[in-house]
Amino acid sequence: MKQEVFLAIVVIAIGQISATWQQGLTTEKIDEFFVDRCVKFGTLPRTKEIFDVKKFTKSQCQTLWNQFAENIKGRDPCKVTKASYGDWLKAVDKLYLDQKWGYFKNKATFWSQTKDLADGMSAIPGSNYLTLASMVTGYVLDGNGVAWCPTDSSNSKDGWEYGTGHCKCNVVKHFWDAVSEDMAEKARGKVYVLFTTQSSKEKPAYRADSVFGETELPKLEAIKKITEISVMLLKPFNDERKVQAECWDSIQPSTPDKSLADMKRTLDSLPYIKDIKKECIGYSKSDAFKDELCKLNPKFDGCKKEGPVGK
Repeated sequence: MKQEVFLAIVVIAIGQISATWQQGLTTEKIDEFFVDRCVKFGTLPRTKEIFDVKKFTKSQCQTLWNQFAENIKGRDPCKVTKASYGDWLKAVDKLYLDQKWGYFKNKATFWSQTKDLADGMSAIPGSNYLTLASMVTGYVLDGNGVAWCPTDSSNSKDGWEYGTGHCKCNVVKHFWDAVSEDMAEKARGKVYVLFTTQSSKEKPAYRADSVFGETELPKLEAIKKITEISVMLLKPFNDERKVQAECWDSIQPSTPDKSLADMKRTLDSLPYIKDIKKECIGYSKSDAFKDELCKLNPKFDGCKKEGPVGK
């Protein structure tokens, strides 16, 4: 996501980003990028299952961009907060999600270092998993090198700062925090959290300072609408390296990444979530996720044409 950005990815969402990452200045023709992505979103098979695709016209997508930019451009970037995107999120809900709330029940999926697998499954019509990438809010500005940086300088022709270097405050991170929190707010029933087995000391599977830890999990606690959390540890396709992360009930003294134990302690400390069902599915059993992905989409990168997949 994000131009000249140094990130530590955790979704949604759609997304999950460390509080320390820096962002670049505004991508040239970002308005065109936004509108083109919005129109393309209306053509995706999963979109047709959730939304009224007739609302993803170029004209309507241009209106959506105008609503997005209205509260951001021309401002001191350090005065843009997560709340600055609130009016736009409300406009999106009113236009696209009226009477659609029930669709999210038992499907909301959060991920960390498993974007390709998570979004790949979410893109399949009828899938039981729904990530931020299958939401218009998480799709329109998701792209390698995309960033925006407002400016209140009188020298700016359109309220955006362009060029090289970094924006002095991270308005892009606030955006991903906002849309990730919005996704969590829509969650109902069972939710999924997909972690990688191939974590590292610098990027453990679970991190309290990730978007999931800082934004999505607190929102899931606050809404008190979820009934179960299913954590899966996924091993990337064709990765023969030793597994680093294990489920909280399978951690041994020799386990390199014990962060799932930290997650379990956090879950058990939350007044509402501590009393709901929680499970952690280790990588050997979670291969069923990849098997299902390849069955539904045999062309997915990493799937074998014959025999067991992703082993």
